[in-house]
Amino acid sequence: MKQLAPQALLACGDPDRHICTGLDGLLRYRYDVLRADHQIFFGTDALAWLAAEGGEPQPIDVTFRGGERIRLGQDWVVDLIAVPGHAKGHLAVYDPLHQALYGGDAIHGRGYRGLDGTMKFGPTYEDVDDYLGTISLIEKLPISTYVGCHWPVKRDGEVAAFCRESREFVELADRVLIEQLATPRSLREICSAVGASLGDWPRANDIDLAGALAGHLRRFLHSGLVTERVRSSEPRLVEYVRQ
Repeated sequence: MKQLAPQALLACGDPDRHICTGLDGLLRYRYDVLRADHQIFFGTDALAWLAAEGGEPQPIDVTFRGGERIRLGQDWVVDLIAVPGHAKGHLAVYDPLHQALYGGDAIHGRGYRGLDGTMKFGPTYEDVDDYLGTISLIEKLPISTYVGCHWPVKRDGEVAAFCRESREFVELADRVLIEQLATPRSLREICSAVGASLGDWPRANDIDLAGALAGHLRRFLHSGLVTERVRSSEPRLVEYVRQ
C-alpha cells in the first residue's frame, strides 16, 4: 500500500497493532506461536517468501476498535465493525447505503479456495467463540452483499448460506476432534487424523488446520472436556486426551 500510495494512512484493529507493523511481530504473535509446544512452524522457503513479499516494516498510523464511522461522501457513511475470530482485532466495513459488508477474512465457509475454484486448505480462525459470535453478527446485518478476501462475492441468499457453512464447519470440527481425543494425540497428529473428515483440500495441507484446531482445544481445556500433558521435553511436545 505504501509503495502504491505513500500518502495513505495505514490502519488496523487496535488489538492487532503488534502483529501488523512488520514480519517480526507477525511471526512472534501469530505465525510462529505453535513452535514452542507443538513443533509446528514455517520452513525456510516459506519464511524467505514472506520476507520478500512483505516489504519493509511500516508504522500503523491509526487503530480502530469497531463502532467508528467514516464519511465517504455527502450522503455516504460507512461503519467499522469488530468481527473477531480470525484475529482479535479483525474489522469489517459495513456500508448501509449499499447494504454491503466488506469482511475480509471474517468468516471462511468450509475453507479457502484457489483461483481455480478447488479447495486449498481449511478455515484459519483462532478464537472459536469469537468466530461464532461474528457469524451470528453477520447473519443479523441487513445486507445483500458480502465481500471477503478469498471467496467469490456473496449476494442475497448466498450470504446466509456462507454463514451457515462457516458455523457448520465449527460444529463438525468440534465433533470429529473430540472423537479423536479418546487416544492421546499431539496437535500435528490431530490435524492428520481429522483432515479428511473436514475438507477435500490436499492432505499435505491438513497441517494448516493447526491454528483453528488449537482454538478448539483451548475451549475444550477451559470447559474440562480435555486435558493436556507434555509427551516430550526435548523438543517440547504437548499432547491432548479426552477426560
